[in-house]
Amino acid sequence: MTTAQTKLVILNPEGKARAVKQTELARRIDRIEGKTIGVIDDGLSGSDYFMKGIQGLIEKTYPGSKAIYYPKPILSRPSPKEMLEQVANQCDAVIVGIGG
Repeated sequence: MTTAQTKLVILNPEGKARAVKQTELARRIDRIEGKTIGVIDDGLSGSDYFMKGIQGLIEKTYPGSKAIYYPKPILSRPSPKEMLEQVANQCDAVIVGIGG
């Protein structure tokens, strides 16, 4: 009678965190009244209703404010650089979200 030996490989599921350079948070605006707020819709199905609701709520609640809706073209990809540059040039603050 022969005995077969089985070799087991044990893996460690713990990951190793990379060192991350900390950056400062963006400066907060002092008020919303009179400001232009960008509303970026990340593109989840149905999120346009929610994010457009936020856009309307900002303009209704804060006199003189303007909210600009920006739909992200593809949910699973980062926002295009051109879109982010446009938002940065046109807006005082930005809300990014996924509703649905």
